[in-house]
Amino acid sequence: FSLSKTKERLEELNLDISTMTRITETITRIKMEDKNYNYKKIYIDDGGMGVGVYDPLREDEQTKRKVIAVNNATRSKDYEITMVTEKKEKVKRILKEDLYNNLLYLMEKGKIFLRKNNETFVSLKSIQYEYNESGRLKIFGNYSHITEALIRACWCVKDKTLNISAFC
Repeated sequence: FSLSKTKERLEELNLDISTMTRITETITRIKMEDKNYNYKKIYIDDGGMGVGVYDPLREDEQTKRKVIAVNNATRSKDYEITMVTEKKEKVKRILKEDLYNNLLYLMEKGKIFLRKNNETFVSLKSIQYEYNESGRLKIFGNYSHITEALIRACWCVKDKTLNISAFC
């Protein structure tokens, strides 16, 4: 998923869905897209299978200053909010909630433009949420991989990292 950040909104540049792709092919395609679009940041899931793509991109001269790890299982850093459940237990939020809330906000405010693509809309429609007994929010879906890419791409509006390079 590639998004262009204009002054007023995010716009989808392209969506490329591939299956049965080797990790090395994925890395090569990311680097080719970076050459075409000269990305400022590249948001990659560094948890689970995503670490196989993230680590080589962090080592590569072309992308090492651009790659940002977005692991939705980490604790939320933007909001140190703890919810107190009915059982008086404290439940800390994870980043996944913030990622989905950010996408929802952008969509509600008309700050994102997605091309008409059935696969994207099917993925968005497949997303469900529920609260379990302990008060934790669970977000899931049958066909969520496109939406998972979208929430990471949209995180660029929240990213406050400085674009500083230091050479020694």
